[in-house]
Amino acid sequence: MSKETQTAAEGALVVDSDGTTSWWLPRVAAVAEVRLPVADGVELAVDAADPTLVLAWAAAPGAEIESLAGVFADAGLVDRVRALRGGGEQVVVENAPTLTRPWVRMATVAAVRQCAVLPLHEGALLLDLASATSGVGHAEAAAHVFGLAAPVLLALGEQCLAREIRGGAATELVEIAQVADAALAGTAWADDVHALAARLREEVSEIPDVFAFDFAGAVRADIDGPSVLMPVAVKTLEFVDPTLVPARILAWRGAAERELIIEVHDDHVVVSASLADGIDDRTLEANQLLAYAARLEDGGLIASSPMTVHDHTVSAALPIVGGDQAVSFGIIHADGDFDDVRVDAVGRDLLRVDRQMVDAFGDQRAAVAELHRTSLLDDQTEALDASTRYIRAAKAAAGDALTRLEERLDASIDDVDVRELIEARVAAVEAFEIRVERRAVSAGTEPLLAELVSRSGAE
Repeated sequence: MSKETQTAAEGALVVDSDGTTSWWLPRVAAVAEVRLPVADGVELAVDAADPTLVLAWAAAPGAEIESLAGVFADAGLVDRVRALRGGGEQVVVENAPTLTRPWVRMATVAAVRQCAVLPLHEGALLLDLASATSGVGHAEAAAHVFGLAAPVLLALGEQCLAREIRGGAATELVEIAQVADAALAGTAWADDVHALAARLREEVSEIPDVFAFDFAGAVRADIDGPSVLMPVAVKTLEFVDPTLVPARILAWRGAAERELIIEVHDDHVVVSASLADGIDDRTLEANQLLAYAARLEDGGLIASSPMTVHDHTVSAALPIVGGDQAVSFGIIHADGDFDDVRVDAVGRDLLRVDRQMVDAFGDQRAAVAELHRTSLLDDQTEALDASTRYIRAAKAAAGDALTRLEERLDASIDDVDVRELIEARVAAVEAFEIRVERRAVSAGTEPLLAELVSRSGAE
């Protein structure tokens, strides 16, 4: 977030009668709200599109408010909050806090884990999480995650030493290996990781990041259509709601491509979708999905059924009930809330906006990764061209989302809260477009190891 935005952004700091303390910014996320635990009873939320932008934070009664001291770059915040807590119930205006760099990195990792829809090197993503967790001072948790990811670190390290991983990916891997070396001291992995970290430090040259953006816009094709179907067609395609399923489990071919297959038979409907490339049929998340049918009129649940996995496809059969009423079908994770299913016209539009914005997010992240993945000794033309294409795609996807939102605003909306929500989303997407146009890459939001090695083809 820019300096001028930080000084202008004001939120409400609220102390409830029971001591619950929270701060929130009167904005919404452009892509998605990402929540991060800070300590027991303390959490914060950022916008995935800009992990430096704090949307909210909250501390439960009795929670250690001191845990925020290392989160925000405001030395006086904890003292002010402690004083307010001692004064009973109240509401005051408080400027948006600025995240410290380690917490920006933690927020960036969380944003990619939650919102990246295309396949990533999941083992490398675990290393990113471990490194970021160490950076924010959660040493025990970092050691645990590094222990889980140690085999991946050793394998990637050997590829790096063999010059199969180069450029920004090599630089990031060297840094993570040093963090892992310290985190795993005294564990069963200590000797192997220490030896690897030393070799990487000695043999892999650091590659500085010297690239900058210079991009123009383009147009992304989109296929419009209602996100609702009537149980009359033999086979229909439908959109999956990305907010209801874990990222990178189901195949994703773009925001405009319907991935959900609905087959209507005499007495039942089969709901199915393909798993993403690289996802094992035995993956836990793939076996925790439910198919559902909901009434279009009010979103009420008609039927749901656990999905089974066979031949890289998840599927479930639902009974045809309810006569001639309009029905919407979809997929939701077992931990999800059926109240979050969106079937009304506004909800369907916001579902499409969410899909377009996760595409925009992915394209923007890919554009930056392209510029970091190669060595300065390599020809940069291909990387620059690829990055240009991704930035154009990000701007186009965000533009499509903005158009859809503005069209919804032009429609008749009697609900003031809904109108304000859409207006806030318009402002958030416009801010994202500006960030893309300005080629903004804040400290801590640089490409993750997972993003870099995924583009290098490392296994």
